[in-house]
Amino acid sequence: MEKITVTAAAKALRAGKVSAAELTRSCLDNIEKHDGELGAFLHTDPEKALRAAESADRLICEARKSGEEYSLPLLAGIPAAVKDNLCTCDAPTTCASLMLKGYIPPYDAAAVEKLRDAGSIIVGKTNLDEFAMGDSTQNSAYKKTKNPLDPSRLPGGSSGGSAAAIASCMCAFALGTDTAGSVREPAAACGIVGFRPTYGGISRYGMISLASSMDTVGVLSHSVADCAAVYLTLAGRDGRDATSRDSAVCSDLAERLAEGGADALRGLRVGIIQDLCDMASGEVKKAVLDAAGTMEKYGAASVQVSAPDLKYAPAAYSVICAGEASSNLARFDGIRFGHRSGGGFSDISEVYEMSRGEGFGAEVKRRILFGTYVLGEGREKYWEAAAEVRRRIRREIENALCGVDILLYPSALKTAGKADGAVFDFTGAEGICSLPASFAGIPAISLPCGKDGDGMPIGLQLAARADGEEQLFCAASALEGVLGSGR
Repeated sequence: MEKITVTAAAKALRAGKVSAAELTRSCLDNIEKHDGELGAFLHTDPEKALRAAESADRLICEARKSGEEYSLPLLAGIPAAVKDNLCTCDAPTTCASLMLKGYIPPYDAAAVEKLRDAGSIIVGKTNLDEFAMGDSTQNSAYKKTKNPLDPSRLPGGSSGGSAAAIASCMCAFALGTDTAGSVREPAAACGIVGFRPTYGGISRYGMISLASSMDTVGVLSHSVADCAAVYLTLAGRDGRDATSRDSAVCSDLAERLAEGGADALRGLRVGIIQDLCDMASGEVKKAVLDAAGTMEKYGAASVQVSAPDLKYAPAAYSVICAGEASSNLARFDGIRFGHRSGGGFSDISEVYEMSRGEGFGAEVKRRILFGTYVLGEGREKYWEAAAEVRRRIRREIENALCGVDILLYPSALKTAGKADGAVFDFTGAEGICSLPASFAGIPAISLPCGKDGDGMPIGLQLAARADGEEQLFCAASALEGVLGSGR
């Protein structure tokens, strides 16, 4: 299967070398051939996608005739996939849960609106861990997703469907969501690029919430430049999301990335979070530090930085995420929102109990129970302690960034594990590498930096200051270029 990149496809479309319908049909063919085994998608509508592609082709053709093809949005005619916790008004949005089986929202998420406005072609909705609770994409009510590089291994989660769709060339880019690594961790597992913006950088309107204080919409693709192109399309303030913010990225970023090369590494100050490197497996640690050494060869300067409180992050995350999830999911009660049990009820409490018992899966129930407990009267000490840990880690990361331009550390402590039926541990111990950016609300990107002894990809992560996406993309693109085939 041949990779479809946003930047290459956009050039080919504008030059008339390929049509949006041909690109879309190629993606749909790959879905038909491979998704039965991989389980990346929960919903597709080939006819609708092809109609949208034909409309895009007409617009591109008209623009080409008038000599204005390069004024079209970069994503016009580009096939994309959308994680199934982002609302779509013309397709089911289930969050991979029986609670929302068959639910079609009356509106699009803000990110989906912007994709449609840009002329992108949505080929389908991707699988996830139910309500984004997991790191394996095995906690779905409908199917389990496999890693395209080795179907016996996990694709990561919770945006594992989106990552698998990219890695198997079923679309050019995909939207995911990232609360505590749900874009970056599956990107590392599947050997692709995954980007999480500054908190609020992309509107969360129409995203079904997990933990609202950390949730972001993210992007998965084959290259840093592709992630940057999609971010430029989606970023910006939205009056429907009070946490959204204006983008600080220049509109000519795509041109800068194309022209920059390794020069962007010269003089770059890189802070290596040694605590996380030391926790990682030997192969992961070596690959990440070797990448740092490569950056130094091209003129970067690296120093070790420490964040000793990170060891408390998984425990703090488990309290904060479960507490916020318990609150966010309280609306799904069988009365106004979500599945209603067909059983006989003697009172309204039985409606709640039976509907939620039937609609939610085991992992969601665990987090709701734990979250309800830590939010209970007289147990404020748990929430206050977790919040204090988050504040301390945020200060550590901000202080580390005071002396450097970019932070560097592993995307995950180890490579993709075997799909052996193990249950996700919601304390987040395995996902510790994702928590610095999530707790600090800063942008981060995962990109491949090598392979382990079994040929599975190793991911490294770069992070920048809040609103530092431009510098992050420039550094990541330059590193991607110098690592080259060594990935």
